[in-house]
Amino acid sequence: MTLLPDGDAPRSATSITTSWGDAPSRRPSGDVDLYAGDRDAAQDQVRAALTSGARGLLLLRRVIPLSRSELPDQLRDAGLAALATDLEVTIYATLALGELSSSLMTLKRAAQSAQAVAV
Repeated sequence: MTLLPDGDAPRSATSITTSWGDAPSRRPSGDVDLYAGDRDAAQDQVRAALTSGARGLLLLRRVIPLSRSELPDQLRDAGLAALATDLEVTIYATLALGELSSSLMTLKRAAQSAQAVAV
């Protein structure tokens, strides 16, 4: 596990995570794809949101995020197993629209928890 040196990175990560953490409740383009039934586009968007959110959460924990395929292991090491599993399945499996929506809620809960700790 790689740790960040002391500095402003965690504060920056807080704003990144907060932005992504709010995204599931205000995701207009994601909702359009989910409700329009465009599963492939929705999965791409959810995977991107989970990846960015995961990176922000790892930065909050002073861990330098690695490649997308390595993020699930880093998330598990950081105590974010549910998010790790959801990200992993968006990378390697095909999910139904309901499962994609559930994955966004996992990200939102992780971000809200991190925000509560940061405050």
